[in-house]
Amino acid sequence: MLEEYSPDTPAEHAHRRFEFPNGIPREYYSFTDREGYRNEKSRTVEQLVPVEAWIAAATEEEKLATGHALLCPITYEPKNRARK
Repeated sequence: MLEEYSPDTPAEHAHRRFEFPNGIPREYYSFTDREGYRNEKSRTVEQLVPVEAWIAAATEEEKLATGHALLCPITYEPKNRARK
């Protein structure tokens, strides 16, 4: 999925990439359900998520001030958006 970048067109998705050179730490186990990945060296976990979901997760991460990332939902419905 490649699209030409235009500063006039806002991004719809954010790409999050986490590199774990020594295996996935316990705090990040929720990022994958593949048990084998958790102990492999040089494991990378990537997420393509809606920008609004990324902003919400980043806001919560900042509030927690732990230095750890939170699992960002792949689907996201803003709290202030009315359901159909």
